[in-house]
Amino acid sequence: DEHRVQMLNDEHTHSLPARDESRIRVAALCGYDSVSAFDADIRTTRELVDRHFAELFRETEHLSGIKGNLVFTGVDDDPGTVRTLQELGFTNPSFVISEFQNWHRGGIRATRSQRGRHLLTAMERRLFQHMTETGNPDAAFEGLRTFLSGLTAGIQTLSLLAANPAILADIIDIFSVAPLMARELASRPELLEALLDGGFAADLSDATCGHLDTIVQAGTELSDDFEGAMNEVRRNFRDAHFRIRFKLLQEPSSWEETGSAFTELAETCIRALAPAALKQAERSLGPAPGRWAICGLGKLGSHDLTANSDLDLMVIFDPDSDMPAGQFFTRATQRLITAISAETEEGPLYEADMQLRPSGKAGPVAVRLSAFSEYYRKDAWTWELMALTRLRTLAGDPTLADAIMAEKSNLLDHGRVIPTICQDAWEMRERLLRDRPARHDFDLKLVRGGMMDIEFLAQVAQLIHPHSDWGDRSVSSVMPVAQAEGLFTAAEADTLVQAYGIMDGILAFQRVALPSATAADKWPDVLRRRTARALNSDSFDSLISDLNITRASVRDIFCSKLQPETTEWGQLRV
Repeated sequence: DEHRVQMLNDEHTHSLPARDESRIRVAALCGYDSVSAFDADIRTTRELVDRHFAELFRETEHLSGIKGNLVFTGVDDDPGTVRTLQELGFTNPSFVISEFQNWHRGGIRATRSQRGRHLLTAMERRLFQHMTETGNPDAAFEGLRTFLSGLTAGIQTLSLLAANPAILADIIDIFSVAPLMARELASRPELLEALLDGGFAADLSDATCGHLDTIVQAGTELSDDFEGAMNEVRRNFRDAHFRIRFKLLQEPSSWEETGSAFTELAETCIRALAPAALKQAERSLGPAPGRWAICGLGKLGSHDLTANSDLDLMVIFDPDSDMPAGQFFTRATQRLITAISAETEEGPLYEADMQLRPSGKAGPVAVRLSAFSEYYRKDAWTWELMALTRLRTLAGDPTLADAIMAEKSNLLDHGRVIPTICQDAWEMRERLLRDRPARHDFDLKLVRGGMMDIEFLAQVAQLIHPHSDWGDRSVSSVMPVAQAEGLFTAAEADTLVQAYGIMDGILAFQRVALPSATAADKWPDVLRRRTARALNSDSFDSLISDLNITRASVRDIFCSKLQPETTEWGQLRV
């Protein structure tokens, strides 16, 4: 009928004409003999649509959690609404009322249409109920405000939220914990649709949403299209990355899975982009004169990435016979770093860090396998050998990857002067405490008795007992072996493993919800409660108290093993 109305005078209108002659013409175009029959059917249709629309929001009038006024019309604040908001826990009701009034007047893009304002009105009581249920309504409102203000076109998004109360509750909850995610959801509202995917709520170990498969597919199908591969990988990376973070905040007990999930995502992106980078080099320099492998170190090497970790990488190549290959693999590595680090129209991916390669910033970005072996046998500093314990291959030629891992084992099996190793490790840690001090006691990676102290102990243990079977060389696998070798007592090993687990858990929540290593007293209340519950603590204050005691114990163990004047390990012999 709408199209027939527009056919009368070739006008873009949605209104039926009021004049009898025009109305008769519309009725005739629609197949009616009389205007009265036409008007009766129009009225019946409108009533049916109105009933369906009311049914869509049928629960909004029956919410039991909100009692009292919620009036956002007029110029002055409604006193009853002020009282209601105060009772709900909002500290600045006038500000909340002012913002809602602005939205109802069409002050943001999402509510400039009547339909948008109607949808907002239909959800209002539910919005306030969910904000109150988070336990931090002010933070939830700030997130909602950021989200609604950032929407460029809100009808579809508001309709989706109105029709799916569970998703609305989920995102309001997320806003109260991680307000930064509100901005992300506003700029990419299609992420809300991802919440409807049946696999979104599955365990993180299940790739049920298909993001990883699509990234792998992009690497295969778009290896000849460098920019296309970069963009396709980024699109799916963002969806997968969001899912991991959302899952952690919604199900805090899943935190132990997130390190592996973030790591698997990073590896998948690297494996997808490596062939495209190699082909870019081949376009300008001809066929690859050998093989290459991309290696991960640091948290990437130990399967323990967080939400905003950099990627520590090393590229190793093996040329065909005696062909010069350095220039080619340098170019291929540069293209790989571009593929990983450049910000495209689809946004950023990862920051790539190559400083752990032989000779650091002064060394070539791609190192020959023979040069890699020679460097670590003759020239590597103790800290470089410590970092080598976490190296593993991620992508590239499988045969070369096996050769690199075998050579890594040979290099670490080589006996060294234990007092020198202990002295070097101690001095390096002291230098870091001086040059990169922790910003506060909750900067758990750098603080005394923090994660770095435990990682140093695990890495030095591997160097001074090179022939032991250290498993995957993670902290949790190293400590029992080190205890069996007599390097730690059972109590010491248990303290270090438990301390590292607690700090790792805190770091997981910190990196997902907060912009940086935020001091404990600055954490949102909801995040504090959620983190404490996930780490089996009665309260966040108890968690901090226990952590401070544990950190002191970790530092005591670190000093007893490595401090030059009192070192236990420095007395050992290979």
